[in-house]
Amino acid sequence: MTNGKKNKWSLRATRGFKYGNVVSGGKSSKLENAVYAILQLEQKAGLISDLKCQVHTTMRHPSGKTWKCIPDFSFTENGETVYAEAKGFETDRWLATKFIWESGLGPGKMRIYAGSYKKPFLSQVLIPYGYPGKQCPVCGSDTSSHDAHRN
Repeated sequence: MTNGKKNKWSLRATRGFKYGNVVSGGKSSKLENAVYAILQLEQKAGLISDLKCQVHTTMRHPSGKTWKCIPDFSFTENGETVYAEAKGFETDRWLATKFIWESGLGPGKMRIYAGSYKKPFLSQVLIPYGYPGKQCPVCGSDTSSHDAHRN
């Protein structure tokens, strides 16, 4: 505060963020902090490694357009990079990012955790189209081997 006036950052510290979340443990929300604790336990158990926070990714469409995304966490699991997101409230931007990620532009799998900070749970795993193990909804075959039904 300067000259007795409050700026947006001092107000944010007292009121919280846009959707009512409260900063906890250096993370943007209590749910994000709880998910981080889960991932740290997985890392200590040796299930994952190289846990990072707020990794910038860019999804590039074949037409040249780009979409920037900053998942809450990234880590290595079985030799591949996996991303994780704590979702308490789904915004329009998140729904668009989720659609673009699944349509094949996402750089890898993404775990989405939901629930409350007291009881977070893994709600779904996004697997991009064309990623090994993703099944085609039309014919049931692996999408990494064909582009038959893709628009």
